[in-house]
Amino acid sequence: MESSEVEAFTAMQAVYSALADEVSTREPRNARARIDAHFRELYERTGARSFDLRAGGVKRGTYSVRVSGATERRRLRMVDEAAYLAWARANGLTRETVDERAVQALMDETGEVPDGVEVEIAREPEAYEGGSVRLTAETRELAARAVRGGAVAGLLEGGERWRP
Repeated sequence: MESSEVEAFTAMQAVYSALADEVSTREPRNARARIDAHFRELYERTGARSFDLRAGGVKRGTYSVRVSGATERRRLRMVDEAAYLAWARANGLTRETVDERAVQALMDETGEVPDGVEVEIAREPEAYEGGSVRLTAETRELAARAVRGGAVAGLLEGGERWRP
């Protein structure tokens, strides 16, 4: 193997590592974090979930927003503790205290609301969970050709041969 091939690989690996740090979703202040914040703000303002990624006026990919689905949760609000405890005992749902999971399971199965409580519905709207980037095949091929063609050659030698 020629030393020029090792040098080219070393430069590619250095570029890969540097770029990986900038696009990682685990780094709170990198380029990816700033892009995620930008598209989150657009999603929250407009409700749009898909955005074109453009470079030089050409669509190079898509940023897609991931959101959690809207949820609805029932919660019991105590209005008469004595009535609630009597109902739980009558339905075999007590030990020393009321088995809340068993109460919920019985309510889910039968639809019966225990005595002494009211049902509250807590609604959570959909929420931003992150984003994903999908580059076009042409964009990936252009980048691969640039790397294979030596666009990063000389980068570790002070950049004299750097060709962006």
